[in-house]
Amino acid sequence: MQQKKFFPNATLKPMQINPAVLEVESGRADIIIVENVFAYNYVREHPDKLKILFEDKPLVRAPSAIGLRKGDQIFLNWLDNWIQYQWDNAVIQPLIDKWVVKGGDLN
Repeated sequence: MQQKKFFPNATLKPMQINPAVLEVESGRADIIIVENVFAYNYVREHPDKLKILFEDKPLVRAPSAIGLRKGDQIFLNWLDNWIQYQWDNAVIQPLIDKWVVKGGDLN
């Protein structure tokens, strides 16, 4: 559990995201550790409720996941290559910056 590495003196209580947010909002917890996508969206919708820490330097960089049919190695290889191509050609990071970090407008 990496949280213990960053907060060795903390009492950890694994929870689902929504109840954890309520714990922090009510003062029963000091901090929650969530993925950036949730944090940015929540703070954008509720700017006075929570604050994002470690925004410039996240605690960890963890990959996201894409589900596909088990055993479909051809599609998995294609998808891995496609994602790597998009990263190498600077396509993905601007999309993350627009839609996740800045919260792009759908209109």
